[in-house]
Amino acid sequence: GSAGKGWGHNGSSQGKGGPGRGGGSGEKGSGRQKPRRPIADVLDYLKECLRQLEGGSVSAEEEALLATRAIEEIGDRVLLVAADQRGSKTLERLLLKTGNEAFTTVFTPLIEAVPELAPNQYGSHVLEAALSSWAGRLGQQTPDGEVMAPPSEPLVALCKSLTEDGGWPALVDNACASHVVRTLLLALGGFAPEPTGKSKAIARAGLLPESRKNVPAEIDDCRRQVAGALVGLLRDDPDICLSARASPVVQLLLRVLREKKDRTLVAEAAAAAIGAERVGTPPSAERCDALLRSPAGSRALEAVLETSSAEAFESLYSNYILPRFAKLAAGQEGEFGVFLLQRVADGFREGSQLAAALRKSDFGMLLGSAATPPQQALVLKLLEASLRLRTGLDHCAAQVFKALGVASEHRRAWPALLSLDPSADGPAILLKQKDAGQRDGKRATHGKDSDNATPTATVADAPPLLRQLPAAGPQILAALLRFPEEAVQPLGDGLPAILGNKDTLRALALEKKTARILEAALADTSAIPKKMRMRFVKAFKGLLAELGPDPVGGWVCAAVWRATLGNMALRQRFAKELLSVEERLRVDNFAVWKVCGLNQAKNKTGEWSERQQKAGKATRLFDEFLSDAGRGAEAAKAAAAARARRAEDAASREAEAAKRRAAAAEIEAVAKAKRQAEWRADPLVANLLGGGDEGSADEAAAERMAGPKSTAQEKAADRRREAGFVDGTSAEIDDLFRRSGGRGRGSDGGGAKASRAATAMMAAEASEGAPATKTNEKVDADLAQTLDLIAGRTSQGSKKKRKRAASHDSDASSNEDANGRAAATSAAKKRKKRKGFAF
Repeated sequence: GSAGKGWGHNGSSQGKGGPGRGGGSGEKGSGRQKPRRPIADVLDYLKECLRQLEGGSVSAEEEALLATRAIEEIGDRVLLVAADQRGSKTLERLLLKTGNEAFTTVFTPLIEAVPELAPNQYGSHVLEAALSSWAGRLGQQTPDGEVMAPPSEPLVALCKSLTEDGGWPALVDNACASHVVRTLLLALGGFAPEPTGKSKAIARAGLLPESRKNVPAEIDDCRRQVAGALVGLLRDDPDICLSARASPVVQLLLRVLREKKDRTLVAEAAAAAIGAERVGTPPSAERCDALLRSPAGSRALEAVLETSSAEAFESLYSNYILPRFAKLAAGQEGEFGVFLLQRVADGFREGSQLAAALRKSDFGMLLGSAATPPQQALVLKLLEASLRLRTGLDHCAAQVFKALGVASEHRRAWPALLSLDPSADGPAILLKQKDAGQRDGKRATHGKDSDNATPTATVADAPPLLRQLPAAGPQILAALLRFPEEAVQPLGDGLPAILGNKDTLRALALEKKTARILEAALADTSAIPKKMRMRFVKAFKGLLAELGPDPVGGWVCAAVWRATLGNMALRQRFAKELLSVEERLRVDNFAVWKVCGLNQAKNKTGEWSERQQKAGKATRLFDEFLSDAGRGAEAAKAAAAARARRAEDAASREAEAAKRRAAAAEIEAVAKAKRQAEWRADPLVANLLGGGDEGSADEAAAERMAGPKSTAQEKAADRRREAGFVDGTSAEIDDLFRRSGGRGRGSDGGGAKASRAATAMMAAEASEGAPATKTNEKVDADLAQTLDLIAGRTSQGSKKKRKRAASHDSDASSNEDANGRAAATSAAKKRKKRKGFAF
């Protein structure tokens, strides 16, 4: 049977009262069966193909061949399959595995049907898979080494039609179609999402996919066209960023444009999102308030802060955020204000911006007993900004210690920072007794097969673990360990309290969050003094046999080993301790075995000892140099980040300046054309110009044949034009008259027609004689004088020429009169003689 018009329609004419699954009329044994859907056979075939593809029994070439055969079997029913619940899932996987030729065949009809298929809950997933597969195929090479290019024409045609027909609003604000638009933006930017679930986590974190490809030039133009349409949508609909469906599209648009260096479009989109009249103007406080109080809007505002240039960030920060900083941090301006301040701290470019924020920050409130996790995370962001800008380090550290009450009681520094509890009295507060049935029972057995492993301790004898700690506590402590040593003295003074409690030290080393803190404290760049670090290392005696095989404690074990470089006695003791659990290390954590070089320590003891002695001697010789390098590593990292940010801001400013120059040039061209049109409307100028269009066209053709001007020629032309506008617009009139075939001041005429006219005039003057030539020269002088009067300006050269011409004319006329009188006298004398002779 033929399929119905609707996708997924079963093509049956039976209604609710039709036959059941067993027979056509409901009678037993009638032999009639219910007609199957038109695409049911195809769906069964696709399901079988997918089962073979996911079975893992076929090679990569066979997978591509099988997927290609399945796509060919679908044929022109691809839209029906895409909108079917079962067929869409299979088609998604086939689009990722099929060959390029079959993909091109099915990609075109899918993209053409985006306006109708994208809102479909099943078809939208197929379109996402098609666009992701298209981006993933960019830059791939054939076995012959040729670079393959997936078809770009369907995407270009789709974006053009949506822009011309105004179809973007319906897609952007649709629950299903908005996902398709986001995938389209990624594809136009050359971002290929990961096929696994990692892409969703990356998207939720506000990041772009790691896989990035180069796209053709027409796709770059298409992306800019789409961005312009979406910016217009932001201008027309102020509430678009408040939509939970459209806001992610705006966020992704900003990040894609920034990554692709489309800085002008980023500035326009950011200005439209925050309600600024144009780029460079202050934001609308009313629009920002609406965004701040909306979950979706606050996310869009965070994206604006993340992608803005230095000038745009400063405008938004100084005009809107800084006056409300204290209330935003306290949660008085909405529950999302603290999240916005975290993005602000990430975007600080100058130390003055951070200093202004620190003056308005109440660390006692942010780290108090009633503080929320976002407020605690804001303190972490301020510390990281201080490290990045190398500003306010002493002030930030002092405020944290003061808020937790450890500025004078250094022994409580570590417990108070880890728990973010000002009342924490000692390391014991960080521990809790282990309950039966927890995962510590696994730590009491060793080996991959826990059923066959020999338990080393009962559940009751296992050491206690850490209690639940706030997420920001270990992160704040890790950030303070990167500060200068003199700014965080309580950390060094309070460390012995931790070292004296083996249970606490073991628990810290076996927990992921706190194990990283121990690694940072043992590093050469740590704020802990060197002598205290050696005490820290020695505190792990007797613990490495337990920490080494553990997947988390093994990292701490490796950090301890690196910290003992140059100390032969400690390394020999630690090596002996680790070799006691050699079997477990080889099975559970072979990385520790390799890092510590335990194979040489066991089999080549003499060679290993000699190498350790040489390393110790080198360490003693270059100890001061290595210490200085360690202290400067953090500063170098901050300087590199600052340079990268400054380069990006400089590129943004250059893009804005180029845009302004282009706009100014366009405005000047329009104004010039308008002035010339007004002059042409003047009857006197029109009569003087005459039919000069042909000359102007000839001159323009000559300029085109001459080719493009060099930079020096263009600059010289600009200087001449600027000089012509000093006393008015006479230069423009001269240029207009010259292009029209007339005769400007100080020139011999312009255009091919003027040259031909001048040649013809010279020939006529030669045939008619000198008197006519003098008359024409006088007419030309009068015409030049008239043009000077029209322009409102007379040049010095023209005045001198007229004076010389007038003196020449007067001399010629006087000579002519004298010659005439002499000729008359001679003629009279001759007549007298003739008369006398005749008489």
